[in-house]
Amino acid sequence: MTSPDHPPSPTRERDLSFLVEATRLLADSLDVETTLATVARLSLPHLGSWCMVDLMEAGHMRRLAIIHPDADKQALAEQLLEGWPPLRDDPLGVPSAMRTRRSQVVFPVTDEMLVAAARSAKNLALLRALEIGSFMTIPLVARGDVLGAITYVSPNHGDSFTPRDLVLGEDLAARVAIAIDNSRLMRHAERALAAAELSEERFSRIIGIAAEAIISVDEAQRVILFNEGAEHIFGYREGEIMGQSLAVLLPERARAVHEQHVRAFGESPEVARRMGHRHEIAGRRKNGEEFPAEASISKLEVGGERVYTVVLRDTTEARNAVLAQEKLLLAVTQATVARTRLLRGVTHDVKNPLGAADGFAQLLELELRGTLLPEQAKLVAGVRRGIRSALAIITDLLDLSLAESGGLPVHRAPVDLAAVAGEALDDHRGVAEAAGHVLVWEGGAPVPVYTDPVRVREVLGNLLTNAIKYTPAPGRITLWIGTDAGGTPPGPGRWVAAHVRDTGPGIPPEARESIFGEFHRLHSAAQASGHGLGLAISRLIARLLDGDLTVSGEPGEGATFSLWLPADNEKGQVAAFPEPLHPAGAPSA
Repeated sequence: MTSPDHPPSPTRERDLSFLVEATRLLADSLDVETTLATVARLSLPHLGSWCMVDLMEAGHMRRLAIIHPDADKQALAEQLLEGWPPLRDDPLGVPSAMRTRRSQVVFPVTDEMLVAAARSAKNLALLRALEIGSFMTIPLVARGDVLGAITYVSPNHGDSFTPRDLVLGEDLAARVAIAIDNSRLMRHAERALAAAELSEERFSRIIGIAAEAIISVDEAQRVILFNEGAEHIFGYREGEIMGQSLAVLLPERARAVHEQHVRAFGESPEVARRMGHRHEIAGRRKNGEEFPAEASISKLEVGGERVYTVVLRDTTEARNAVLAQEKLLLAVTQATVARTRLLRGVTHDVKNPLGAADGFAQLLELELRGTLLPEQAKLVAGVRRGIRSALAIITDLLDLSLAESGGLPVHRAPVDLAAVAGEALDDHRGVAEAAGHVLVWEGGAPVPVYTDPVRVREVLGNLLTNAIKYTPAPGRITLWIGTDAGGTPPGPGRWVAAHVRDTGPGIPPEARESIFGEFHRLHSAAQASGHGLGLAISRLIARLLDGDLTVSGEPGEGATFSLWLPADNEKGQVAAFPEPLHPAGAPSA
């Protein structure tokens, strides 16, 4: 403290006055760049002839300004500003002061120093023209971070900076650093506030337009948020329900349970929970109507108070859809059962009389009741063909009905798919050769699968029969087993397939699904016999075996039908079969 007997010196008074004015300027504006330039001009008459201000921004130094009181020298300084940015590894000046966090006073500044500092011949000429005698660089440090530096430069015809100048400059630098830090903190706060306001606005919009009911309540379970979705679902306007108890939105019978549930959730460590996972929850509309709902609840501490938020969805439509599906499934099941019952009745009431009729026709054909004229024999043969065709259709319809209803018996066991395929091929060799076709086996090693060999042989028999029937003679029909896909499997996992390829007309792409429908045929009865049930039954059997039946090939280049079967058994293990099931050799071609 200065006593009245020792008043402050004029220099000390000038220093204090300078700092007071500089502090006022720094406090008056949050525009750091404008304020720094003002402070630099204010300090020039006292600390030196001219000044440079550098700031650190995003890890890079930026020269903010070079200010000189001489107009001619200011023009030179501005040219220097454009082509003389500070570099991190500069040995003197701003980079060095910022690295060390210590002030630097350099006197005298020699021409050798200017040559070393210049970036180009033009820089050197400008530095020499500015007549630099000494300089003082002071780092700007706030909260442990270096924010930049202020450099004061004296002319080469004056004295160097004094220790008093350094103390005053460092005092000013400390105030400037605080002002810069405050300004940046304010800008960060403003950006954060703007981002928060934007986020809040977006959040409010999302909540507002959400179709679900979003309702927040305080610890007393009074409503503090009620969005448009809640208005639509419950029938209340926001103004009607705000501040009301959440119990208003619940059926009276469920209020006590709900209050208990929320209390238990509040005491638990969970932050979110799905409500009603053990039983269906219900809401109550303004008109008293109850409705089923799904809901989730979360909790959050806001301003020292706990807030619960419920997101609720009205599941009335979903429940009605489930009920409709259940009714449809029941109707389909009843129809399937009725169809099966009808077909079984047909088997008993129609198939047996047809069999008897076939027996009588056979007696006539054998001429056990007298010799037939040639025309009569032809008519009897036609009768027998018609009866056999009707019996085949009845049998196929019954199998189809059983397969659709899951009533077709399936007996799985470890089998060799190659052996089963070879047997099916041999069964059809005579018919194929009689029709002028060649049957080709491209089998190899045994292929173990866990399936029903009788059903597999039935499907392959249908595929071979169709290939023989629809392939113009002379044709080539090939059967092989694909253990490396060899096509497009029906799903993920490991598959094997038995492929039947013919040299017939092929299947148009638009008909590759419809051919698996009941009574669907690509050819007329005049072109080939059949009643269009074989492929429908075969696909159903394939799917009962957990596989599928597909077709591929280009029109005019034949068709390939593929029976896909899972390569693993129901335990997820590769099927294995006993030694006797291994074929002694591949079927003959």
